[in-house]
Amino acid sequence: MTNQKQAMLFGLATVVLWSTVATAFKLSLRELTPLQLLMVACLASVVVMALILTAQGRWHLVFSLTRWQYLQSMGMGLINPCLYYFLLFGAFDRLPGQEAQPLDYTWALVFAYLSLPSSAASQTVLNSAWA
Repeated sequence: MTNQKQAMLFGLATVVLWSTVATAFKLSLRELTPLQLLMVACLASVVVMALILTAQGRWHLVFSLTRWQYLQSMGMGLINPCLYYFLLFGAFDRLPGQEAQPLDYTWALVFAYLSLPSSAASQTVLNSAWA
């Protein structure tokens, strides 16, 4: 399979999977509160990451970080994905799925804009993007 064909298949699979997110969230929120759903998602992420690290034989690297790196990782993790998904699940709990789904799409754009350094060049990019 060529790289172009493989990239197209991965892109289509991503669109198909991402298009079902609103339905999955709404169905899950029938049974769980946004906080409970967040805890389930975090636990699933930790389990999957532990399995991947174990399969790759890199589990020992988890314990080789400095105290500052652990604190920094926890702080960043509280902002994204925890805070973001808490807000997103709250939006899905209160709004119809088709109204809350655009929040999920725009989050990546917000982070891209926030990651730009505050320079004249990045201000030009931001100004042209919002124009």
